[in-house]
Amino acid sequence: MKQAKQKPLPFVAEYRLLVCYKYSPQFKAMVIRVSLRTIDEFSNFLYEIVVEDTIKGNTLSLNIHGLRAPRQTLPAFGPATFTKEYRSLEHIDEIVVAKLDGVENSFQVKISKDSVILKQSPKDNFVQFTTKEEEW
Repeated sequence: MKQAKQKPLPFVAEYRLLVCYKYSPQFKAMVIRVSLRTIDEFSNFLYEIVVEDTIKGNTLSLNIHGLRAPRQTLPAFGPATFTKEYRSLEHIDEIVVAKLDGVENSFQVKISKDSVILKQSPKDNFVQFTTKEEEW
């Protein structure tokens, strides 16, 4: 009996990355909001994604270290998230997201004083990049 060759599964994204301008009451100014969330949603808690963010030269690196249980113990449903606001990222032209296993996605961006534009993204990406809050 002939066995059919199994097709490789399509690459599925694990995270969604939002980079956009947003008004911050804390800074009382427009800031660049960088938010990362899981595609999968959790049924018991709203976990936090533990991310180490570093800026080196023209690159913003987001190193994912895992998930952290929420501080509140009330049950909730939704994705795990990470959010950080930056006052200025106009000099950044690359955003790299790395997982614990060493896999990285590198996004080429153009950040001006009023907009964020995605110039290039990897073919096999585990991160979906967006600049629109409604797509996040």
